[in-house]
Amino acid sequence: VNFADGRIKAYPKTGNATSSVYYARFVRGGDGYGDSTFTDGGDGTVTDDATGLVWMQVDSGDEQVADAVAATSRADGTLDWQEALAFCADLSYAGVDDWRLPDAKELQGLVDYSRSPDTTGSAAIDPVFATTPITDEGGADGFGAYWTSTSFSPGLDAYIVNFGEALGLVGGEYVDAHGAGSVRTDPKQGEPQEGAGPQGDIRRVYDFARCVRDDGAGGGAPSPL
Repeated sequence: VNFADGRIKAYPKTGNATSSVYYARFVRGGDGYGDSTFTDGGDGTVTDDATGLVWMQVDSGDEQVADAVAATSRADGTLDWQEALAFCADLSYAGVDDWRLPDAKELQGLVDYSRSPDTTGSAAIDPVFATTPITDEGGADGFGAYWTSTSFSPGLDAYIVNFGEALGLVGGEYVDAHGAGSVRTDPKQGEPQEGAGPQGDIRRVYDFARCVRDDGAGGGAPSPL
């Protein structure tokens, strides 16, 4: 975790001593903190029993919500930031219309770090959720990033959560620069750029959305960021 900017990424456990030695912040107690269990509502929603948040089981790339994205600039479920905000705010889904785009802490709480394209051949999220597959910039099958409502100072970017590989363009090759589950930033608008972000990040600009609403039993500890 980079506490200077809130980004989360992965590093090798061992390797170059100049780049693999970092500070540590230790904690004790709180067994089970951040462990989420999910309840399938059977109506296209999933409730996080730890937080009480109710999530769309599908994302903006699913055919169930195709009409809601038909008028956007890409019409394939990928949205710029303003489109993602509007998609959730205007969405009528599962019989309710009070959806919103989650903030960075809420969305990162869905990450399952025991899953990844490399280890399980899946997105880094509980399989109760449907995740739209993509073909990435390198031509490989994978999973995309998702917008949050949280802006990154000074406000031209917003935080995204990568549920698939977080690609960078390094030395002319596509690499998983940060790992599934990483929290990065994307420009809120503009054109996609390859290698323009930190560590050669691919900046897609158009990402998916998974909306959330504040209605559930909850009562547990909040998901961590």
